[in-house]
Amino acid sequence: MPSILVIEDEPEIRELLRTNLEVRGFGVDEAADGAEAIDKLFDSKPDVVLLDLMMPEIDGFDVLEFIRGRPESQYIPVILLTALSEEADRVRGLSLGAQDYVVKPFSIDELMLRVKTLTENRDRESKLIEKSITDPVTGLFNSRYLNIRLPSVVRDSHGEMSIAWITLEGAEKAISEKGYRIVAKLVQAASAVIRGELGPHEEGYALGGGVFAVISYRTGADAADWEASLGKILREHLRPLETGVAVSPKVTVASPRLNESSDELLDRVSSGGQQTSGKLSISAETSAYPQKKRSVAEIIAERHRKRRHGLD
Repeated sequence: MPSILVIEDEPEIRELLRTNLEVRGFGVDEAADGAEAIDKLFDSKPDVVLLDLMMPEIDGFDVLEFIRGRPESQYIPVILLTALSEEADRVRGLSLGAQDYVVKPFSIDELMLRVKTLTENRDRESKLIEKSITDPVTGLFNSRYLNIRLPSVVRDSHGEMSIAWITLEGAEKAISEKGYRIVAKLVQAASAVIRGELGPHEEGYALGGGVFAVISYRTGADAADWEASLGKILREHLRPLETGVAVSPKVTVASPRLNESSDELLDRVSSGGQQTSGKLSISAETSAYPQKKRSVAEIIAERHRKRRHGLD
């Protein structure tokens, strides 16, 4: 069931929208102002947002900047509900990333049709995107998505992340000797183990040839323990007697060094460079990272929190 977030300060309009959306099979959540909308967007990811522009305190433009400023919500379609007849205001909303707008008083049937079209387009796009970033053998993310995802994680984590590089040593030789189908079963078994070991917010990737990666936010001693335990679990589950293929799982975990790019981090961890041992800690390096520029989303969220707690 597609979900719609209605952000509107007039109760009568919220009720009208909820009734018509639910009759058409949509799930509906509501926010009566911009602050409540930001709360909702922190906790959920609707398929479409209906956003009133004229609201007290945090207006629709601020909320739209918040939506487009966060990776989690930047691609959610937004339809603006506006009483503003000025072209400049409509252009501003569209330039901030809204997909469409309707001017109050609006035709409810026309609005419902626009919502239906956006949800159908989003569903098609989501399926295509998911297919393009997923490895068909394992169901994990693929190398294409790792190349897209890793730079932003390294940049935004401020050094507080790590990447595990997992190699099934001997897999390439086994492919030439036993054929791809037998080794594919081994790769599927390894991916099942990796998927089962993923913690909150961790992402697993299958890179081909018996190579995997995991993006994690473990650091220091926690990352070192994870490296050891993941290697042990893989060795236990990928014994030759059970898989019919002799491979040796190798796990290397590394965190970004000061001013190290994502490409440099990937080169280091994939070459079995400095592993995350008990001696390795990035705490000193982390404190030396330059302060990252805050996004519009972070500024709005901070302002919202202060207002809610009476700090400004």
